[in-house]
Amino acid sequence: MDLKYATLYDHPELVDQTLEIIENSFAYTSNFSFKTDFYPLMSEKNWPNNLIAIERKNNQVIGHLGFLKRSLHINGKNFPIGMIGGIAVSSSFRKSGIAGTLLSRCIELNTSDVGLFLLWSNLSDYYRKWDFTENGKVFVTQAGNNPTSPDQLGFLKISPDERSAYTPQLSLLYNTHINNHFISLVRDEESWDDLLCITSSDLFVHRSLSGQVDGYFFKGKGFDLQDIIHEYVLPKSIPLESFCNLGEIWHASIEGLALLPHKTLFMAMLRPGSQNLFKQLSQQITPGNFPATTDAQIAALFNSSTPWFISGLDSI
Repeated sequence: MDLKYATLYDHPELVDQTLEIIENSFAYTSNFSFKTDFYPLMSEKNWPNNLIAIERKNNQVIGHLGFLKRSLHINGKNFPIGMIGGIAVSSSFRKSGIAGTLLSRCIELNTSDVGLFLLWSNLSDYYRKWDFTENGKVFVTQAGNNPTSPDQLGFLKISPDERSAYTPQLSLLYNTHINNHFISLVRDEESWDDLLCITSSDLFVHRSLSGQVDGYFFKGKGFDLQDIIHEYVLPKSIPLESFCNLGEIWHASIEGLALLPHKTLFMAMLRPGSQNLFKQLSQQITPGNFPATTDAQIAALFNSSTPWFISGLDSI
């Protein structure tokens, strides 16, 4: 098999082919769009980081892996990390090593620039071959016996055309209630612009009596997180128990959930990047001796009293 490895930046004419392979691999239905659900990963400015495998004979895309560089905020400092997603291979070429080659190339190209790689998958055994391990926790609650609606709690759904006007207020709430309390992703103005282009995720905001936005949540993310509330900042006026009656909700912390039925999922699969950057990142979380083995290094990241939070909006 004569293959060429390139990027979407090199071959913009192959974007539609690539999206078709991804959507077929993840069993997308026609009413959903991977490009919309994962806009930051698939936007044109990220095409240099969208790796593709091309069969030369037919100039046909047969595999894809996307890489997105972000920054992780840890106790007042920011560290570069790499997020990997959209890993897909055409059904006719699976089990031929293409996904592994794409992943190896991605790691090789980017290790020196990031302290940590993250990806989301239920194929844990497969990705362990590349030193990825399941880590972190997400706590999931379901609506109780008194289901309610957003408007009953004072939340207003914001149309995609109106979202940009809310960026400063959303950013302030995110920084105050999430960045300052969790190990979480940095969101600058460009990040917010990209995330708000995920129009398959519904934004709801809550205003205080003075008219200030004092809370918000994102619900759904197209095919990926259907009907799930995966990020929220709760106004002081709304008890957590009442909020949980809105439906399935992902929580970063178990605080306040002790009396509510809930289940636990792992947050993501992680792998060290640059040893130097990873050591700096780790010691910002848990100062002290640097563990010797990869598994111990990753496990040490979650021994801190500071919990992690990677929103479903950010995940790829």
